[in-house]
Amino acid sequence: MKFELGINEVLDFAEYTVGNLANYERLDVFVKEFAGFMPAEVQPTDAELTTAVTEAKTQLNQFKAMLSGMNEESLEAMIGKDVDFKITTEYGISKEKYIASEDTVINIGIKDPTTGENGSAVIKATSLVWNVNGDVKLPEVKDAVNVTEYENDINKVRTLPDDTPLKKLLLQEFNASFTIGEPYAILGSDFKELDAAPYIKDGSTMVPVAVIGEWLDSETKWDGNTNQVTLKVKDTEIKLTLGSKEAYVNGNKVIMHTAAESVNGRTFVPVAFIAKELGAKSEYNSETQEVKIYFE
Repeated sequence: MKFELGINEVLDFAEYTVGNLANYERLDVFVKEFAGFMPAEVQPTDAELTTAVTEAKTQLNQFKAMLSGMNEESLEAMIGKDVDFKITTEYGISKEKYIASEDTVINIGIKDPTTGENGSAVIKATSLVWNVNGDVKLPEVKDAVNVTEYENDINKVRTLPDDTPLKKLLLQEFNASFTIGEPYAILGSDFKELDAAPYIKDGSTMVPVAVIGEWLDSETKWDGNTNQVTLKVKDTEIKLTLGSKEAYVNGNKVIMHTAAESVNGRTFVPVAFIAKELGAKSEYNSETQEVKIYFE
């Protein structure tokens, strides 16, 4: 089940939410309870809290009035920028008809129509639901593991039983995503700025080798005499030569679809090649122009 919300739907929802909050009868009670957690020396008096809540409600109502009737066109006119905004949420439904998973992607793009300058961001959230409205039975713990020994070793993670939450959690760190034309990557739960953005050449999606090496806590070496880059991830050694489609994986020659090349001093290779040789999978979403590398 999939839902998509554009900027107009989000504006309508924002107006509805702000209006409800402004008219929330117990807002003052909530604020006082929250203030109770503050250190005694900075806690406001009841009179100060009452004044603050009254002012907040006034500002919320003013904000609601501003949102009322606003649409994409009027928003862009107000801020002087072109706005592209979309929220896509996909729900996984179990056989028992309850939501078992939720994947949400928020795409934000802003462009200055005068200068042509633009920026964009992608926010993703994934959640899984177990035992909804049912009894929860904790699994029997037979063996204890040191999580730090597994964090950077995908081969060790793969040895964990498939039904363990720990394996699902650790595998999330072995997911990397790049977006064509955008100088950043999401490596597990980390945001990484790139010296050069991923791109497509001759039908291949090109990604930076050193960033993948950093993500997998491995070693990347550059030899300026031979124009070769060597990536060593655990037991896998990959040698690449700039301008050549030939690569050597543990000494065996492999032909890539597109030659390795340097952009802004960074070596780029086809993502399908590097993923396969490292025992991972890759997929490309033409709609979002996002490419993923992940381990199972």
